Amino acid sequence: MATFDLDFSLHQGEFTMAFTVKVEARALALFGPSGSGKTSALEAVAGLRTPRQGRIAVNGHVLFDSERHINTPVRHRRTGYVPQDILLFPHLNVRENVTYGADVIKIYSNNTPNRGSLSVEEMRAIVDEARRLHVKVTAHATSDEAVWRAATAGVDGIEHAYQVADSTLALMKQKGIFMVPTDLDSATVLRYASRSQGRFTATPAQVPTFVNGQRDRLRRAIKAGVMIAAGSDNYIDLGMPQGDAAKHNLFAYAEAGMPSLAILQAATWNASRLLGLENRVGVIRARAFADIIAVEGDPGTDIHALERVRFVMKQGTVYLNKLSVGRD
Repeated sequence: MATFDLDFSLHQGEFTMAFTVKVEARALALFGPSGSGKTSALEAVAGLRTPRQGRIAVNGHVLFDSERHINTPVRHRRTGYVPQDILLFPHLNVRENVTYGADVIKIYSNNTPNRGSLSVEEMRAIVDEARRLHVKVTAHATSDEAVWRAATAGVDGIEHAYQVADSTLALMKQKGIFMVPTDLDSATVLRYASRSQGRFTATPAQVPTFVNGQRDRLRRAIKAGVMIAAGSDNYIDLGMPQGDAAKHNLFAYAEAGMPSLAILQAATWNASRLLGLENRVGVIRARAFADIIAVEGDPGTDIHALERVRFVMKQGTVYLNKLSVGRD
């Protein structure tokens, strides 16, 4: 439940709008005719518009108080509002994002632990508009139901898919939908446990408890013929650079039994196809980005060779060169 204590006034064209609400509820929704000031009021709560005078408090936190000269910046308010056009016309949100430069649309089929989710119809509207504008759509989906809805709507990729039935995997195969398994390898599970200050505990013997479900669904996806694209989802602090942490995502695939060549393909060619960048990224060809690495060993048989990088070229510029001169 949230407590809204709002008593403020806004300039609205030639008028001054007075807004007073004191209520405890799960959410605050405003209804009224067009032009009555609904959006302006919500923008004031979110910090996108400054009231003429008054007070705004949410859950006891004063966000604005003209008498006390308090006006909390937007980034610190932890509030937001959902305009009606996003809910009633989801394709418009796609169009606006593309206008501002987006070339991939990320949506949430479900949003655990929040109860909110997108319906098949809403996601289909998003996908249809994205297709018209020639951009890809990938969906966050963690439950089988969420994966099925997104796949039915026709997205290009599914992020996570921690729970997914064989029948849903068959649907993904049929529609050519990529799966992006954001899995942890054993070393990352233990590293996270060591840094979590007691919030999460795991011993080497307990690791299978945390990873076996992910391993099983990846094996089933591969068996079903679902295309795999690599993705790490490493938003937690593991005490290492993101690039190093992302390698362990590939090692997790190996622990599930995925062949090293298939893992390399998931991290290069497949990932570029999911993003619609197959002519520029993940390939070595004319007019593609000159992004090349060399490692010690054969990553096609030992994926851990990626830990022994000896040469790095990014867009034609060499940033690391530890190759021995004269060696074949």
